[in-house]
Amino acid sequence: MTRSTVGLQVNRVVLITLLCACVASTLVPLAQAVGAEKSASGELLRVDSDAKTFTIKSDEGKEMDFYYSDQTVVVGGEKGVQGLSSKTGSKLEVFYTEAEGKFQAVRIEIKS
Repeated sequence: MTRSTVGLQVNRVVLITLLCACVASTLVPLAQAVGAEKSASGELLRVDSDAKTFTIKSDEGKEMDFYYSDQTVVVGGEKGVQGLSSKTGSKLEVFYTEAEGKFQAVRIEIKS
């Protein structure tokens, strides 16, 4: 190999290494944010059991709609998720994930 060929190969390796580092530094925060669990507290306003959704008025005064599933854990209530409709007006803390602009309830804690 000539000196210029070795130099080109070294430059190529350095460029590929830098490119990989840039891609990794972008993807790691994105991957962490996608599945990150968040929480919100507020008053339960309504439950739509057909659509499997419920709405709270957050402590900040914002209405937030959540989806729930049979896997959603309910703490402090009877009958699990099905018992939510009898808790309108109760204070809740909702732990949820966000995907495609929708809030999926993972755990619901009924405070009062």
